[in-house]
Amino acid sequence: MNGSWMLYGVQADAFKATWIRMANIMRSLAPNVALVWSPNFDLGNGATYDPYYPGDDYVDWVGLSAYWKGSKNAATQDVNTQAPSDYFTQIVDGTGTEGGMVNFYTNYASGKGKPFVLSEGGAAFITCEEASGSSNCVATAVGDGQSTIEMSFWNSVLSDSFLSAHPLFKMFQIFEHKKFEEYNGGTGSVFRDYRVSVDGTTRDAFAARVATLASAGKLVLGKAFTASSSSSASVTKSATSASVSTASTSSSSKTTGAAASVRPGFTSSAAAAAFVLASLGAVLFTF
Repeated sequence: MNGSWMLYGVQADAFKATWIRMANIMRSLAPNVALVWSPNFDLGNGATYDPYYPGDDYVDWVGLSAYWKGSKNAATQDVNTQAPSDYFTQIVDGTGTEGGMVNFYTNYASGKGKPFVLSEGGAAFITCEEASGSSNCVATAVGDGQSTIEMSFWNSVLSDSFLSAHPLFKMFQIFEHKKFEEYNGGTGSVFRDYRVSVDGTTRDAFAARVATLASAGKLVLGKAFTASSSSSASVTKSATSASVSTASTSSSSKTTGAAASVRPGFTSSAAAAAFVLASLGAVLFTF
């Protein structure tokens, strides 16, 4: 919606009109389906989210897509570096050197009583780069390494302090992809790997953090379906009773003072987390 890299992007009025039309159709034909309004996180160009917000009556959940590709204040984003320990807090609350101009959580989640979701997220580990017009991708220095870099982002999302300060944070989805992306105004391209499920050290570190949260009752693991599942997608609309079900995953609302659920057939939340990571391209959890 607010990204200039798509032909339909950065057209706020047209976007809102189309969204409202879509919302009215969905309300009529599928009233149990929740609508998640989720812009890309602040792009550092002074733009705000308000011009794209279609109105409270047409939005059930709010969210952001957020990534770590290097500091937005760096001269270039073709170097492997770690995210600040409070990176996601800065993005969501509009604070610090990486945050934008708007406190998204206050303005759109807590201020409106709507569940908040990280709709897409991940940290980029750069493996190689090439100049514009070249087909020679030159290996990039690994810096602190893939696991350290990717977990610097996910630890900022899944930190106890962030979860405590943002109780309406109900779900996140991993951007489990690798791809070439332009940087520095198209002067070159870098190959960025956002995946947490491929590199063994990264996968183990992510699964361990998930298992710790699950054991503490702060996270409920998703349930995996087979690719042939006919399950239809639905998300509850309540900020206090959040649940999700899709053709690939399902998860239930946050439990308080109770043991975290573990997918049937597994003896521990760590084993269940490892299964989910190994089985799914995109993983959904609910807090």
